[in-house]
Amino acid sequence: MNRDEAGVSYERWQKRRPAIPNVIEETEVNKDQVKGAAKQVVGKAQEKTGKLMKNRKQQIKGAAKQAAGKVQKSYGDVKEEVERQDTDQQPD
Repeated sequence: MNRDEAGVSYERWQKRRPAIPNVIEETEVNKDQVKGAAKQVVGKAQEKTGKLMKNRKQQIKGAAKQAAGKVQKSYGDVKEEVERQDTDQQPD
């Protein structure tokens, strides 16, 4: 039987600890929303860097990446809403 510094066995600790729901497994992540938001952040950083370096081409690329991210996130939002409505309308 393995004991930690407090002298409690791991098996006993497992039995006493409160049940913690696994929220990560229960929640489905909409990848389009996440990727879109990430593109927006990267695009904003790229645009700011372009301004700082006085590089117009980088500013434009950053703005374009932000726009693409916004579109992708919006697509993810709509997709999630459709899926939510679909599950709400299914009979139990």
